[in-house]
Amino acid sequence: MIVPMTAEHLEQVAALHTRHVKSLLADLGPRLCRAFYATALRSPNCLGFVDVEGGHVRGFALGALDNSRLFTDWRLRLKLLRALVGKPALITRILFHLKGDLAPAPEILYEAVDPSFRRQGIATALTLALVEGFRARGVAHYEIRVDKTNQANLARHCKLGARIVREFDEDGIARYLLDNNII
Repeated sequence: MIVPMTAEHLEQVAALHTRHVKSLLADLGPRLCRAFYATALRSPNCLGFVDVEGGHVRGFALGALDNSRLFTDWRLRLKLLRALVGKPALITRILFHLKGDLAPAPEILYEAVDPSFRRQGIATALTLALVEGFRARGVAHYEIRVDKTNQANLARHCKLGARIVREFDEDGIARYLLDNNII
């Protein structure tokens, strides 16, 4: 069942993210990943959904109304900077995300489905829940970044109407930036 993401889901969402999403956030570990999601839930800028069955989170999706405001919370910035003590090799990656030079846009930030529950329509249902959340907030279009190697995810988003805007490299990962109008 698709429900709004709440604090009770954070441990499972962070664990799923660190295991199955290629990102700086995953590389920083489950504790900081959980802090990011907790910060996102407190923000009117973000909305998230989970697919839950029997108390088990099978998948999640998180979106932002303005991706340029993601790392503006001082508490999250402080936690990110503290993380540098244990992982100095990540300094340049963290500083890139903290400088906040993204063009403001609504974006699906992260989505993942536990591999044992894939191919059941969960990812599509989570995306559609976010799209409805965006629509309810007056959003006319959104962006999503998709790994070039994840052709199934690319095909799924294109089937939902997204189109490739450009190719780019982010954190050493080749990605597509997709844009989708909400009708």
